[in-house]
Amino acid sequence: MDRKRIVCFGDSNTWGYDAGTGGRFPYEERWTTMLQEKLGQEWEVISEGLSGRNAVCEDPLFEGLKGIDYIHPCLLSHSPVELAIIMLGTNDTKERFSMTSRNIAMGITRLAVKARSVKAGPDGTGTTVLVVCPPPIQAEYAETEIGDAMGRDCDIKSIGLAGNLSELLKIEGIPFFDSGKLIEMRSVDHMHLDADGHRKMAHLMEELVRKMAAGKNLNDKEDGRQLSGNMRTKQEVHEAIRNKVVVSCQALADEPLHSAFIMGRMAYAAFLGGASGIRANSVVDIREIKKTVDLPIIGIIKQDYEGSDVYITPTMKEVDALCEEGVDIIAIDATIRVRPDGMTIKEAFPLIRAKYPDQLFMADCSDFEEAKLAAELGFDYIGSTMAGYTPYTEGRELPALDLIERMVRELDKPVIAEGGISTPEELRAVLDLGVHSAVVGSAITRPMEITKRFIAAAYK
Repeated sequence: MDRKRIVCFGDSNTWGYDAGTGGRFPYEERWTTMLQEKLGQEWEVISEGLSGRNAVCEDPLFEGLKGIDYIHPCLLSHSPVELAIIMLGTNDTKERFSMTSRNIAMGITRLAVKARSVKAGPDGTGTTVLVVCPPPIQAEYAETEIGDAMGRDCDIKSIGLAGNLSELLKIEGIPFFDSGKLIEMRSVDHMHLDADGHRKMAHLMEELVRKMAAGKNLNDKEDGRQLSGNMRTKQEVHEAIRNKVVVSCQALADEPLHSAFIMGRMAYAAFLGGASGIRANSVVDIREIKKTVDLPIIGIIKQDYEGSDVYITPTMKEVDALCEEGVDIIAIDATIRVRPDGMTIKEAFPLIRAKYPDQLFMADCSDFEEAKLAAELGFDYIGSTMAGYTPYTEGRELPALDLIERMVRELDKPVIAEGGISTPEELRAVLDLGVHSAVVGSAITRPMEITKRFIAAAYK
């Protein structure tokens, strides 16, 4: 069976230009490649990115960059095409084209209308088109090497593009989404995606494609669900869970509710109940949860390794998988125990932080010395998650109010209380200690354990 084909028609940000090296990102780090991996074998993603391409302007300095001249043969050569994604507008801001934001939007709309008219769709029908506005150019571009070539006021024209595109494409009935709401140009020249930007763009495009395939409006919320793609800023994540409750939605392989679908519905129930965040285990569960709620996610991967008791996001492999999937915060076992790779947290975390400098990390600790070390290592959040679950803390009373109180009082990091919070009264007591947030799990989302507690009370 022929796979459903997506043509990604864009410029250097689709081609994969790496402003840091002046070359091209490795194949596996480009958003088009990651989109293919996320969509799976049902789809075929074709990258039609060309550095310097614009929508409708003849470039006096370079040949072949006028998108409207190539879109017709391009789509026909790849037919049948299920969807054409057009992401242009950055090069159109060049001073030598003398285009306003409105002019640029008119040109992209003209290109999109022409693309729609091409009989490259399934069964020879017109092509379904999605226009994505690229993130705006940042003002600092003018101070970089590319500033002179681009010319003046490119950032101003870029900022005004999304609003004009939204208006014009709505008239034409062509789907549109502004990626600048979720992604920033953060590379060295302030007009190209960095590696993290490519990862986020892949997440966003996957959500857009799946919404379009399901016939849904790209910008509508549905019962609290909307596009997320893990695109929140650090500050937005921080504020979203401040003084709020995060619900842990997990079920291990030997538990009756072990199912990504069930965890997605569990997260949705938690959202309806007022949860401000979700803690979740495994990529498959996280992916399903992101389809149902738009809440910050604390992601973990529980993985057992022979010879080590550390199992919560224990190695770089699990960190890589969570970063690839995209979560707001990654929680890691930060106890002093030796990890499966033979390293301690003191040795392992600097390597993790160096690889993912922009990712938020939470330290799952069992005592104060571990919490203090985690703060010194640069974890963004310190948690009491492992209190009572290491050999040297086993048997302690939970929730560990004394430990949590000391962490809040002595550490210069936001504290997330977690572990053994079983009643609303205990939750209130924890929040009154001044923690940044609190995670409640088994008391809400594990009906087998809840039932056991009631049965034990009934037959005392």
